Amino acid sequence: MGIETRQLGQFFKAARIGQGLTLAEAAGDRSAAALSRFERGETDLGVDAAFTLMRRLGIESADLAALMAQDPGQVPALMPLIFTGDAAAIAKAKAAYLAAHAGEDDASVGLIAAYCDAAARWEDPGFALTAAQEQQIADLMTAPRTWHQFEYTLASALIGPASPELIGLLWRRAQAVPQTGTTTFHLTRAALFFAGLATGDVALIAEMRPAVAAAVREPRFARVLFGPLPRWRFGLLLADWRQGTGRSALEAQLAALTAIQSDAMAAYLRRVWHRVARATPHHNSALSATPVLDVRPTAAGAWAALRRRQLHLTAQAVSVGWAASTTRRFERGQTQLGLSRVFTLLGKLALLSTNFSMWYPRHQPLVTAAGALVAAREKGAPDAEIRQIVADFARDYKEQLPWPLWRAQLSALVGTADTAIAADDSLQPTQADLAQLFTRLSDTPTYRASELWLVSMASNWFSAGQCVALAAHLGAALPPDAGYLYRQLGIGAMMNLMFRVAEADRAQLPALMAADPHIALADQLEYAVIDYHFNRRVVAWLIAPTATTQAAVQAFAANMAVVGVSGLLPELKATWTSNGVALDWLRPKGEHDGE
Repeated sequence: MGIETRQLGQFFKAARIGQGLTLAEAAGDRSAAALSRFERGETDLGVDAAFTLMRRLGIESADLAALMAQDPGQVPALMPLIFTGDAAAIAKAKAAYLAAHAGEDDASVGLIAAYCDAAARWEDPGFALTAAQEQQIADLMTAPRTWHQFEYTLASALIGPASPELIGLLWRRAQAVPQTGTTTFHLTRAALFFAGLATGDVALIAEMRPAVAAAVREPRFARVLFGPLPRWRFGLLLADWRQGTGRSALEAQLAALTAIQSDAMAAYLRRVWHRVARATPHHNSALSATPVLDVRPTAAGAWAALRRRQLHLTAQAVSVGWAASTTRRFERGQTQLGLSRVFTLLGKLALLSTNFSMWYPRHQPLVTAAGALVAAREKGAPDAEIRQIVADFARDYKEQLPWPLWRAQLSALVGTADTAIAADDSLQPTQADLAQLFTRLSDTPTYRASELWLVSMASNWFSAGQCVALAAHLGAALPPDAGYLYRQLGIGAMMNLMFRVAEADRAQLPALMAADPHIALADQLEYAVIDYHFNRRVVAWLIAPTATTQAAVQAFAANMAVVGVSGLLPELKATWTSNGVALDWLRPKGEHDGE
C-alpha cells in the first residue's frame, strides 16, 4: 500500500518541466543523476531533500496531500460524503481501502472499516458501534490538542451509533485541555454535541449544554473561529426542541442558511435533526477510560510514536517494507524516512493526508510568510515590521528558488504588504516582473496551491482587464476533481479579483461576474463560502446601485445574524472600504443567542 515512489517521481518531474527547469537546475547543489533516478521511481527521496526540491519547484505541502489522497490505500476523507449523505460513495471508498490492505489484520484496518461503516450508517437508528469499536475510539482520541480532520470526521460519524458513555468521555477530554485556536478542534466539539443529543441521554445533554451556550457568546468565535457557531446554535435549538419548544426556531435557522446559499449545510443539519428525533440510547458500561493527554508533538517522529501507542500497534506492524528499528529511530528523531515511506506510515496510523503538513509545518515559505503578514496586520504592527517579513523572505529564499519563482512569490508578498513598502523600495517589482507574473499565471494550464495563492496575493498588481482574464482562466485551471483545499483557495482568489476590479475599474465588474467560475464548496460552512456569496451581492449592487440590490445585501447580512456569523461583517465592510467601497448604510440586526 501507499503512494509509490514512481508516482511521486512522476509528480515532481511534471512540476519540474512546468517550471522549465533542467535536472541540474532543479537539483541545485545535489546530484542531478539522483534526481533523475527519483523521477523514474528507482529510489526514494529523504524528507529534507524533498522539501528543498519542493521549494524550487513551487510545490506546497497541500499539493502532496492532494496527491496522497488519490491513493486508495490511504484513509478516505469522508467528511464531504457524510455532509452530503453519499452512503454509496462511502461504501466504495471502504471497499477500495480494504482491497489495498488485503491480507492485513491489525487494529488500524479494523478502525478504518468501522469508521466507514459509521459514516455510511449514522442516520440508521438500528446501527450501533460494538463495545470493542468504542474502546478503540476511546483509546485513539486521548489527546484533544492533536485532534484534526480524521477525529472531526470520526466524531461526525458518531452522531447516533455511539453510546453516551463514549461521547461523555470524549467531551470531558475536550473540556479538560486548554481550548485550542484551531477551527477543526471546535468543529469536533460541535459534532460531539450533536452526538450527545443523538444519545437521548438527558444527564449528558445537561452536562454539555452550558459549555456550548458559553461558546456561542465568545467574541473570538464571532469573528474568527466561527465555523462551529451555526452548528452550536442549531444544537442548542435542538436541545430546546427536545424539551417541547416547537419547530419554528429550528426552521428559521435552516431557512436563513438557505438564504445565504448554504443549502448543503441546511440539508445536513436537517438530517442531524431527524437523527436526534430518533434517538435510541444504548449503553456501554464496559468502556474503560484512559487519562487525557495534554500534549501536542512538535516533530514528525513524536507524532508517529503517539499515534502508534494510541492504536496499540507494534513498530513492526506499521513498518511496511522497512525494518521496525527504522521506525523506532524515526520516532526518536534519529533518522528520516523517505517521502513515500512517510505517506505509507500516515496511512498505517489512520491519519488523513492533511496530517502531512502537521508533521512538517515549517516547509512552506510563501504560506508561512503570508501568514506572518496577516498576523502582523491583525496586531497592528508598524510598517517596518511588516516590511521586514517580506525582506526576510527575499533574503532567505533568493538562492533556494529559481529566479522567476522567487520573483513571483516576492511580488505577491509585496502586494500583500501594500503601503508598508514604499513605492521606491528595492523590494518592489518592476513592470517586467509583473508582466512575467501575469504571463505565468495566465499560461499555467492546471493550478496547484502555489498558483492559487499567487492569484490571491498578487491581484493588487493587475489591471481590471487582467483580473477578468485570470477569473476566466481560474475555472479552466482548476480540474473538475479538485480537492476541497484547492476549491477553497480558488474562491479566495476570486474574491480578491472582485476587490481589485471594484477598486480599479467598476465598468469591468459585469465582465468579471460573467467570467466567475462559481467554484462549488458545499462540504463545509466555511468563511470562504459566506464571504463569496456576500461579496457577489455587493458587486451586484455596485453594478446596479438600486434599492433592490441594496436590500439584497441587507437581507443577506440579516440572515448571517440569524445563523450566527454576523461577526464577519465588520471585516467584510473594512475590506470593501480599503478598496474604495463604503458600506456605511449596512446595519445588521442583532444576532439570536440560541438560548
